Amino acid sequence: MKKPAERTAEGLAGNGAETIQRMTAMNGMAGEVMAEAVKAYVEGVSAWNNELMKFMKLRMDHDMELSESLAKCRSFEEAARLQQAWMQQTTEEYIAEASKLMELASKTATDNWAPIYERANKAMTEFRSG
Repeated sequence: MKKPAERTAEGLAGNGAETIQRMTAMNGMAGEVMAEAVKAYVEGVSAWNNELMKFMKLRMDHDMELSESLAKCRSFEEAARLQQAWMQQTTEEYIAEASKLMELASKTATDNWAPIYERANKAMTEFRSG
């Protein structure tokens, strides 16, 4: 009677070429999946950076508008009203921007993991079916 290790070795030897082909195919698929994940990550980071640049420009424009308006003020009260309005607008814009950035980060994470998740599910289905 053969030992379990001998039976396993025979099985591997008999299916060696098939095993190597399957492993090579899996490595190729892993490379493709990682390339898709990296692409999604780079696109997400690019979208994040573009959003930040738009926000910085918006804030700089509004800050310049305030400076110009303050230079034309004729009273302290008028300047205080302008600053108060500017602060309220600034707060609202920062809150809105934080929300946009969180949405982008969430989308990037989801898009980044999607190819990995899909391929893992496909591999598990293939594994279960034999």
